Amino acid sequence: MAATRTRDYRSGGQPPNGRTPTGGSGGGRRRKKRNIWLVRLQMVLAFLVLAVLAGALGSAWALTRIINNLPKSTLEIENYLPAGRSMIYSSDGILLAQVATQNRQTVTIDHIPMPLQNATVAIEDSRFYSNHGIDFRGITRALFHNISSDTMGQGGSTITQQLVRNLGIAGLGHEKTFSRKVKEVVYAFKIDQNFSKQQILEMYLNQVYYGSGAYGVQAAAETYFGKPAEKLDLAQCALIAGLPQRPSGYSPYVDKAAAMTRRNIVLGRMRDLAYISADQCATAQEEPIILAFPKAPSTSSKIYRAPYFVNYVLKQLTNKYGSDFILRGGLNVTTTLNYQMQQAAESAVTNGISSVSYLGVTDAALVAMDQKTGYIKAMVGGISYQKSQFNIAADGRRQPGSSFKPVIYTAALDSGLISERETISNAPLTLPGANGKDWSPKDDPGPSPRNPTALEAVAESLNIPAVRVLREVGVDTAIHYASMMGIKSPLAPYLTLALGSSAVTPLEMCRMYALIANQGQLPTPIAIEKIVQSDGTPLEEDQPELETTSISVNAFKQMDDMLRAVVTSDAGTAHNVFADGNPPDVRGKTGTTQEHRDVWFDGYTSKLTCVVWAGHPSKDERTGRPVYLPMTGVAFGATICAPIWKQFMVAANTILAAEAAREAAHKKPAAPTTAAEAPAANSPASPSTSPTPLVEPASGSGQSAPPSDPTADVSSDGKSVTVWVDDSSGLRATPNSAGSHQETFAAGMQPTTYADGSSVSSAVPKTTHAKSDQSAPSSTTTTLPGSTPTYHAATVPSPSAPAAPAKMVTVTICVESGMRATEWCPETIDKQYPANKIPKYCTLHKPPPGE
Repeated sequence: MAATRTRDYRSGGQPPNGRTPTGGSGGGRRRKKRNIWLVRLQMVLAFLVLAVLAGALGSAWALTRIINNLPKSTLEIENYLPAGRSMIYSSDGILLAQVATQNRQTVTIDHIPMPLQNATVAIEDSRFYSNHGIDFRGITRALFHNISSDTMGQGGSTITQQLVRNLGIAGLGHEKTFSRKVKEVVYAFKIDQNFSKQQILEMYLNQVYYGSGAYGVQAAAETYFGKPAEKLDLAQCALIAGLPQRPSGYSPYVDKAAAMTRRNIVLGRMRDLAYISADQCATAQEEPIILAFPKAPSTSSKIYRAPYFVNYVLKQLTNKYGSDFILRGGLNVTTTLNYQMQQAAESAVTNGISSVSYLGVTDAALVAMDQKTGYIKAMVGGISYQKSQFNIAADGRRQPGSSFKPVIYTAALDSGLISERETISNAPLTLPGANGKDWSPKDDPGPSPRNPTALEAVAESLNIPAVRVLREVGVDTAIHYASMMGIKSPLAPYLTLALGSSAVTPLEMCRMYALIANQGQLPTPIAIEKIVQSDGTPLEEDQPELETTSISVNAFKQMDDMLRAVVTSDAGTAHNVFADGNPPDVRGKTGTTQEHRDVWFDGYTSKLTCVVWAGHPSKDERTGRPVYLPMTGVAFGATICAPIWKQFMVAANTILAAEAAREAAHKKPAAPTTAAEAPAANSPASPSTSPTPLVEPASGSGQSAPPSDPTADVSSDGKSVTVWVDDSSGLRATPNSAGSHQETFAAGMQPTTYADGSSVSSAVPKTTHAKSDQSAPSSTTTTLPGSTPTYHAATVPSPSAPAAPAKMVTVTICVESGMRATEWCPETIDKQYPANKIPKYCTLHKPPPGE
């Protein structure tokens, strides 16, 4: 056996096969290199794993934060009110205005036709009813379609996801960020879990933009086809459903051909999903697109009718709820305005001013109120809204002249200082004025030698008796009564208040006369009857508010007689206008201010109180201040305002009679059963809440057979009197009354006027006596027993008085003239002047002519 030889390779020899044994220097280097790369690969893989883990953890952390920051409930959506139009209506259902930042009117799902619902689902989210707010198949399909085609016609978002974006809840918008997309997906799922599919579809269809300024399907239907959504046909539904993808590009007002192509795609999709048949699809695709308007209508806020009244309502809404809430829309506001009456009011004002323009009058205002409720039924703030948006009826503070006298006489009647049948001195009277000059109240055409009764003084609008009455009542007391009677404007404490020298608004005067009509119940003017939100939820419903004053019913009864004499007495200032007895139950008062700058007629019937003002407003070119120019010497309340008042009230009576007939056709009114339900004595209106009822129905009262002599008393026991009363007017019946009934009154409180305007003989004054005030010096104070001290005369320092030691003094300034005010200035403000630079007294305003 051959011996084995072993070669020592440590001396540097090479193995026979050229390989280096393990542990040799060459093989070691290769193995080390392989080991280094392996380590490096392992490190890279480990880094990648860590990066992925970190990314996953970071994403999970971010996703968790996003989800945690989402609202924990759906309350934010449940209370969401989409921006849209607020609609303002008259009480008889006429649209007066729309207020909007977006042209939108939300509707419930039952008012959205099924073809429109199906068309929207077919083109936007075919698996809407089966998905959970997210459609991963749809997202994948849309991704591949958009990559492989030239158009980006498909999106992966569901209707629910689109709703999330459009609502903008939780700050979501259309930004392309990971955070927004995650929120959108999570929130879509959350909505799907908390709302029904019908609720989600309703929100979407009311929210989405349809182009041409239309938001929501209702506005889209009106914008494109001039009809509500529920009246749309299949082709119209398909056109609207196809608009949200490209609202501007597919709008038929912009590109009718593109709109038709898109509409037909929607119809084809509805056919493929079996929402419609092939025949229905073909027929609808052949239908031409017929638009409601030549071009897209304006979608901004618009006032269609009664602009002064609408702005009055908007001012109230804004003060109560804020402009953002109103402009956001979705409100249906029903006002108290009767549009038929409003038309009659506007016509009366326009015709009335046009017919007497030769008298120098250029503008007028009218406001009418239902005295039983305070509901404003008509309001004309000026002759032209285009020329001036200033609402004279509600905001124009002007001198009321003699139409203010009922305040003075009511205070005197309630204080027991006079009665309607007592005489008052009419002797000339001279009083010191605020500017240091004496003044004497005068009448037009001139003084009368006789001493009239209070009733005659009011009927003839005599000035001297009114001033004497105010002196006896006391200026402060009269101002207190004015406040109780609804006058809130500041009143200057001068005797000239008897002649209406302090400015008030027509609306204030309307409220004051409504108080007299109600014999002690002061109504709160109400313009808004109810407000309903878009989902039908009531937001507000105003109820009539009547405040019971502490003034006696007897005082108002006498005041009512005095105002009736203005139109029935031969010497009454408005007798000529109402000589025909139409309307039959008018009470009222004329008013004319200094230099015939303002003229008035304020009054009421059994149904309505109305005030009319007229004048000649202008602007001082030098100062820019508004001024009211004098009219001609024959411009009076009786010649300008009373005819306007009459034309309106005759029309209003016809409207009210028609309304009453319609109501009677549905429900026969029950006869009064209690004293509180019956009309008050000789009063056109008396609320059921009168604290001292004057009328009690006779036993078996109601419609009776015509009496043989309706002008005679039926019975009297000394404490009460039963008489025949005309059904239509509430006055004493006559043989010509179409209908009459018996009513029992407290003795002395029965009607004193027949329905034909004649007077009852028993109404002759029981006692008269003259006031002993023929020449009392005006600088003294007269105090009646049991009364408060009366007003002296104004004691404002004259210009010649020494200057005050202070460097600056406060002076009352006339707003119109900018000069130092006198007692005749209608509006004043206090300003400070250097003692040596006090303005001169105003010469713009002078005593009135008397009417």
